[in-house]
Amino acid sequence: MFDLLEPLPKPLAQMPLYPVTDIETDYPSWELYGEGLLLDHADVAVFDAACLDNSPLPRQHILNCPMLGDNSKVCPTYIVAAELDVLRDEAFAYAKQLKVHGVAVETHTILGTPHGFIHFMSIHQGIGQKTGDIIKGFTSFVRDVINTQSQLAA
Repeated sequence: MFDLLEPLPKPLAQMPLYPVTDIETDYPSWELYGEGLLLDHADVAVFDAACLDNSPLPRQHILNCPMLGDNSKVCPTYIVAAELDVLRDEAFAYAKQLKVHGVAVETHTILGTPHGFIHFMSIHQGIGQKTGDIIKGFTSFVRDVINTQSQLAA
């Protein structure tokens, strides 16, 4: 079924936004921010059940848990993490894993924000500005990727 993914073109870059990357490990941010913010332990249990209980893929499949798969051929990655997010530390761990594989990685942490902050950009001026900064940062990252690929091709 997933062999159909093989002929697809490789993406130029990706920008995981406060991503789920490791569903098997409890990182320190789970303890720090697991209660009382926009995404807590109970929410994660609901999302896990909705996604994983109905998936034909095993729980540890790379599409469910990227950190458990072979990430040596992942495209350049610009990871956005929220400082006050249960998922923050697994985003950092994913960035570290990609760097070990030689993947170009940049991590941008939005200070003072919880998981889901992007939904408040239209009602909170500061988050709107930070969202603009994310877009500018990703644009610059992609330009660097294009320039690097052009230099390697020359």
